[in-house]
Amino acid sequence: MAVCIPENLAVYQTEKLLGEFKEHDIVVRKIIINNVIQKDVCDSKFMLKKAEIQRQYVEKIKNLHNSVAEIPLFEEITEENLIKISREIFKDEI
Repeated sequence: MAVCIPENLAVYQTEKLLGEFKEHDIVVRKIIINNVIQKDVCDSKFMLKKAEIQRQYVEKIKNLHNSVAEIPLFEEITEENLIKISREIFKDEI
């Protein structure tokens, strides 16, 4: 698995990483996109704009790999949120 965030530099580094893995015959089964801001919970124009910008990078990452898990940005990590995260990461395997 590769893990990244939906930001310009992170997407660029992930592209490079995937290329290097491919050169060495290392299989990446999934890309996890961490800290994705959900539009429906944005309470300011700033956060809404940030979510829109992130969405562009999420789509770019999805074009890099056929198996992608989006993990939302949580205010705090609770047991319930950990369950949500694990379900998203392993949804294709459960």
